[in-house]
Amino acid sequence: MNTKDYNILKHIINYCDEIKTTQNEFNNDRDRFIASATFRNAICLCLLQIEFCHNILIGD
Repeated sequence: MNTKDYNILKHIINYCDEIKTTQNEFNNDRDRFIASATFRNAICLCLLQIEFCHNILIGD
């Protein structure tokens, strides 16, 4: 694995960790997820970043 791919994978792992942290901050509560735009946006931004990283990986 080259350094670029390794760094991208590290970013993906960090985004996954951020998702888990956000879930924990909101007590993994589905109703709070539905009710809170802040909660949803925090999760969705990480998912979009993961998709972006994925696209870079498969584009090589």
